[in-house]
Amino acid sequence: MTELEDSIHGVQEYQGFHYIFTFSTILAAIPLIYMSPTVVVMLKIFKSCRSPSHWNTAHSMNHNIYVVIMLYFLFNTLFFIFDYLNFSLPATGIFTSWCASIQPNHYFKLIFLFTFYFNYCILILPFLLCLIRLIILIYPRDHPAICSKIMRISIPSLFLIPIFCTSFMIPAVGYCRKMGSPLQFGAVYIYYAGGWLGVTMSNESLSSSAFPQAVYGNETYQNYTPKWDSWPIIVAAIPIFYMVPTLFVIVRIIHVYWKSLVSPKQVPINQHIFLVLSLAQVMSFLFFIADYMMLRLPATGFFTSYCATVYPNQYLKLIFFFTFYFNYSAMIFPFLLCLLRLILMIFPNTHQKINTPLLAICVPAALIYPICFTFFLIPAVGYCRQLSGPYPFGSVSIYYSGGAFGKCSKKFFQLDILIPRNSKKFADEELHIPPDKYSILDGSLSSCQHCVILQIEKCNHSSHTGNIKKFKKSKS
Repeated sequence: MTELEDSIHGVQEYQGFHYIFTFSTILAAIPLIYMSPTVVVMLKIFKSCRSPSHWNTAHSMNHNIYVVIMLYFLFNTLFFIFDYLNFSLPATGIFTSWCASIQPNHYFKLIFLFTFYFNYCILILPFLLCLIRLIILIYPRDHPAICSKIMRISIPSLFLIPIFCTSFMIPAVGYCRKMGSPLQFGAVYIYYAGGWLGVTMSNESLSSSAFPQAVYGNETYQNYTPKWDSWPIIVAAIPIFYMVPTLFVIVRIIHVYWKSLVSPKQVPINQHIFLVLSLAQVMSFLFFIADYMMLRLPATGFFTSYCATVYPNQYLKLIFFFTFYFNYSAMIFPFLLCLLRLILMIFPNTHQKINTPLLAICVPAALIYPICFTFFLIPAVGYCRQLSGPYPFGSVSIYYSGGAFGKCSKKFFQLDILIPRNSKKFADEELHIPPDKYSILDGSLSSCQHCVILQIEKCNHSSHTGNIKKFKKSKS
């Protein structure tokens, strides 16, 4: 039978475990508070948009956008359910004794598989939504025919691509695996073993309590030569194709914001929203660069031999540090963006007075806030370590060792993930106003990323109106 790493199956300590109230129970209870109204909002949007009166209005939502939004809602909810069953609920310890008495099976594997399946779906749908919005702007007359063709290809691909990415788990079995620090004894989660790609080899001589799976000083890694046909190289090359046009879009957004500062009358945009949007895009791009240097690029194996000769140092730690710093910042600014939009809708006449002092406090706080959850990395050193399966031998990543508070450093990651993601999701859901009341928004308030399109459309409309007025004056 396949080796089950850290399995609790058949362990008497876990079979006799009795549930006690811990911090994990609080973490598992919080999502239920905000997910209940979220589901109600989703159903209300679905009911409003399905009514015949909505589709007959002049400012009705684009049908393709509506389909993508509803699929995004659906897959987000399904991802939440399976992620809750996979991680949050078992971590409370309520089912630990039962899990310890259950044989590894395919039912547990399905929970793990569908968690990643729906996660891939919700990663694809925002891209599809942005693509449709872009086509509507570029081809205002021909977009129905173009979008319908794209939807015929994209919807089947939406279901097939996650299957391709998770198919290696089909022969696997799922089991309950114990969690480490900082969670208490009895906290478990669902994992898998026995996939098609198996588990990569591990060198016990590289493992130590201080630097687990380090490649430094190992001759096998020092003499390693990467293979150009390996799948990590393909995965590392794909982001380059879509990040290059993304960079141009980011520069364009910053350019529009800068023009609004120089000549606000010629570029009538909401400067508060564009400031936060520009910062969000910059932080996301910096996170991509740091994450690329931390994981994707080392995983190709091109720098494995070099990493095996480099002693653990502070420079490698900085790559790991900035990856999480920019990640936390990228999670904060979307929440702030949704908050500004919410204030703009609730206080249409006084939002300028409210948002100005709000940004004066929130922007510096958003840059300082990530330090509260990454400062423990200051005394640490970074090193290269071998990645586990399904990555092949020679694929490494940058990690850290020697942080403040030892293993308890994970508490900072756990607490930080709870705050910005849940807050942003709640604020974003509050902006899904029923179409019968705010139909003029044309569905563009479906997610915070699309407020830039509203602003650009506003600028184009204002410019177009100004040109018409000038033409009428000159004609008269």
